[in-house]
Amino acid sequence: MKFGRVKTAAARGCVLAHALRLPEGRIAKGSRLTAADLRACAAAGIEELTVLRLAAGDLGEDAAAARAAKAAAGPQLRTAKAVAGRVNAFAKRAGLFRVDEKALRRLNAIDPALTIATLPDRQHVAKGQMVATVKAIRFAARAASVARWERGASAMHVAPYRRLRAGLIQTTLPTTRQSLLAKGVALTESRLRDCEALLAEQQTCAHDDAELAAALAQARRSRLDLLLVLGASSVCDPHDVVPAAIRACGGEVIQVGMPVDPGNLLVLGRLGRAYVIGMPSCARSPKENGFDWVLRRICAGE
Repeated sequence: MKFGRVKTAAARGCVLAHALRLPEGRIAKGSRLTAADLRACAAAGIEELTVLRLAAGDLGEDAAAARAAKAAAGPQLRTAKAVAGRVNAFAKRAGLFRVDEKALRRLNAIDPALTIATLPDRQHVAKGQMVATVKAIRFAARAASVARWERGASAMHVAPYRRLRAGLIQTTLPTTRQSLLAKGVALTESRLRDCEALLAEQQTCAHDDAELAAALAQARRSRLDLLLVLGASSVCDPHDVVPAAIRACGGEVIQVGMPVDPGNLLVLGRLGRAYVIGMPSCARSPKENGFDWVLRRICAGE
C-alpha cells in the first residue's frame, strides 16, 4: 500500500482517501477512481488527489474486513455485509456474550490496519443485538495479515440461554404487603423472560426455617431447574432463614454473600439437580444487580 498525492490524470484505479464534492456530484472516500471520476475532477480544476495505491498482496477494505470478521466470530454469531471496511457481528440467540480477551489482543496486535472491538465479556445480549465490529481502517490490509487472523481460533461467541423452568418462593412477615409480593412475581418473571426461562411455579410461606424448607421440598418434587427464594428480610448470617432452610431439606449451601454492590446479600445453593438462589432485596428493583449476573450465568449453563 502506498499513500500520498498523485496527479489526477494518473489516479485511475487508486482508492480515494478523502471525499470530494464536485459540481457534478460527490465521490465518497474509499471509492476506486474511474475514468469518469477523473474527468469530473479535472473539469473542477482539481490537479492532484490524495489516494492509496494497492500493491500485490493487498486486499481491499471490504474483502479484508469480511474475512477477518468471519474468522473472529464463533458459535451463535452472524456477520453482516461489509460496508466501507466495517463488518458488524450480531447475536443469533439471546445469551451471554463471551470474548477471549487474550485472543482479542492477539488479533488487534497483528496489523494496525485491522481492528476488532467488542462488548465486555459476559454481557447479556438479546437476539439480534450487535456485539462487535471489525474495521479495516486504512482502505486495505495485507492479505498475509488477514491470513494470520484466519489461522487463529475464534475470539468470541454467544453462550445461549437454556430455557430453564424456575420456581419462586416468597417468604412473608405479618407486615408484608400483597402489593410487594405481586411486584416480586412481576419483576422475577421479567428477568426470567429476558433469559428465555419460564416461571413455572410460585408460592409464599412464612419467613421461617421449617416452613421455607417444606416449601423448597415441595418445589423440588416439581423437578424444576432453578429455585428462587425472595425473603421478607435480608440474609445476615450463614445460619439465617434461607441458608438454614436449604440445609434442612437436604440441600447444599455453596456461598453466602457476594463481592458486588448492589446484590451482596445473595445465597447460592443446590437442591438435587436444581440451583437455589436466595435473592438479595435489590431484586425487588428492576435495576441491574448481582442477582442478574448469577441468574444469567446459570441460565447460560455456566
